[in-house]
Amino acid sequence: MSQDTLRVMENRRKMKMEGNSVEARKLNGEIQIRIWKDKENYLRENVGKRKNTIKKGRMRELHQQIREIIGNPKINTGTLKSRAGIDYIEMDKIIIRWKEYTQKTSTKRIQTLLWISRKKHIHRNH
Repeated sequence: MSQDTLRVMENRRKMKMEGNSVEARKLNGEIQIRIWKDKENYLRENVGKRKNTIKKGRMRELHQQIREIIGNPKINTGTLKSRAGIDYIEMDKIIIRWKEYTQKTSTKRIQTLLWISRKKHIHRNH
């Protein structure tokens, strides 16, 4: 991150501490733009480094550099949320929740199809 971006972040922190939330919100947008530009500049500066890595045939090193940029992928933990927002980890609770969900969606679909068929039937009779 550039020094200018860090300076704007410090100004936002001061605004929040002073209770000036309107100005702090304005700075949020500016900070996001600055971070995006800083990242673009960083990537452009390091393109040459990656090209040299490719020319030398160091694919493992290239993959490590790409992993640094992208970060670690998010791993699905195999949980499912209840209607109340609680994470279910146990397989039996997950299965029960899926049954509830599929029954609910199929019931809605059947009700919609029945409503459409009734509506078509009414229009044919008029």
